[in-house]
Amino acid sequence: MSYRVRVTRRIEHPKSLVRPPARDGSPAGIRRAYFAESGGFIDIPVYTRDRRRALGPVAGPLVVQDAESTVVVPPGWSMTVDAADVITLERS
Repeated sequence: MSYRVRVTRRIEHPKSLVRPPARDGSPAGIRRAYFAESGGFIDIPVYTRDRRRALGPVAGPLVVQDAESTVVVPPGWSMTVDAADVITLERS
């Protein structure tokens, strides 16, 4: 069973949710994934939210994973993680 959810809403984050910036913005690993627009299976970086927190955008394709979710950032999109651990995707 799988679910797909899309939610868009701008909110102000309480200061208590703000966490310190990441110390290491490098990927936690590499994974093979299929993207037709990239010609099939390719190696993509796998990040955790805390490794990208408040470091600026990184271009897809990539995966962001943590204990609660996995976010796939396809080719042509970029991802940022803000100081409150909110992931934002933008079309490049």
